[in-house]
Amino acid sequence: MRADGIVTEDLAAALGEFHPFHASAREEIADLVASRQIFCLRGTVPSESRGENSASPFLAYVSGPDEVVDDAPVQHILLHGPAGSGKRNLVGALQACLKGRIDVHLRETDEPADFRNGIVVWIARDGVIPRHLPPRTPKVRIRSLSSAEKRRLVALMIDTVCPMYGLDSTEFHRDDLMEVLLHGGASEAGVLGATRRLHKLCRRRARLRSESASREVDLAWAAGVLGPEAHPQDPMPQRLPPGCVFAPVVSSLGGALAQVEAFANPGKGRLTVTGAGPQAELSVRVARSRCLAMAGQLGRSVDALRDLDWHIHVAGPEGPKDGVSLGWPAVVAMVSHLAGTAVDARFAFTGEIALSGEIRSVGMVEEKFLACERESFKRFWIPSANLDDLSELDPLALGECEPFSVTNDLDGLRRLGLVSSRV
Repeated sequence: MRADGIVTEDLAAALGEFHPFHASAREEIADLVASRQIFCLRGTVPSESRGENSASPFLAYVSGPDEVVDDAPVQHILLHGPAGSGKRNLVGALQACLKGRIDVHLRETDEPADFRNGIVVWIARDGVIPRHLPPRTPKVRIRSLSSAEKRRLVALMIDTVCPMYGLDSTEFHRDDLMEVLLHGGASEAGVLGATRRLHKLCRRRARLRSESASREVDLAWAAGVLGPEAHPQDPMPQRLPPGCVFAPVVSSLGGALAQVEAFANPGKGRLTVTGAGPQAELSVRVARSRCLAMAGQLGRSVDALRDLDWHIHVAGPEGPKDGVSLGWPAVVAMVSHLAGTAVDARFAFTGEIALSGEIRSVGMVEEKFLACERESFKRFWIPSANLDDLSELDPLALGECEPFSVTNDLDGLRRLGLVSSRV
């Protein structure tokens, strides 16, 4: 137990009762709260004055008058992460846990504000630092949610939101409605979008009830209320032609799937890269050199490969994609095109490629894996050195997607059936 009366482990567990996700982030937040000298506790506070959370296990009291005094300076914490990762829900959990003991203020805008006590929690997307954030503010990153976690969080929201409109939440606990709430009309399918759609459905249902109109809550009704938002935008293709593979990329919105397309025709050895930034273009140049080095396994002569004009295009999501992690996907796409063999559309690839063929580790593998899991991919091919990066994911976040580690490109291409077994 800490001297200030807060036990880190107990607060983290209490947060989990309200927000059963982001275990590592909950522990980090609990440790920040426990380490600050926020309480000057004297005596045993009578149970009737402790508020609704009187049974909370993470408060302790010492001898003295019956009072709780919070005379510590304001504590600032920044929660940053992708859109739709549940940052606001986590703040709500902290507010619920500390209700009646510590004021927890949510800061969603960058406007200056004067708080004289409690904890001020700022939230921002990755890469954004609020201008008025005090210096040396501790930062806690909140990762994206998996599809299973989002589904569970939306189920909890249904139980909270429906009673606000006088509705029975059991009407909305349907698999088809859950899909509409999670994936309707939003490319990143965040929690905020699901919340907005849920409120829209509840408002319409409450109005129908007030008008004594009889209408079953089903998919057809939800589609009529939400319109285009009832259907996902740009569903993932189930098949890919030779020369195309999926590669997850990361932005402030979290992980998303880009499609790497490779095409070659006889020419003078030119290389064109579109839809990607300068680091990705350098990786593609290395990938082309690797194709020349593997000419024997590809059943081609070095001279024939050298004269090919290549066009590599990285399509979707919006904006140019960049990073060395597109090197390994580019190798697979180019060899797939040369072999005339399609790669499974439920596979995704990431990793930096070296001239030796080594597949080197890259960053943000956790977010990339979660992007694959949300799209129900079967296998995510990652550098062997990145396998440990996924070991700290909550068990609930792990779906059917298999992280599959590879050390070098030739071994990986053999496993994909794109090159011969000859050395």
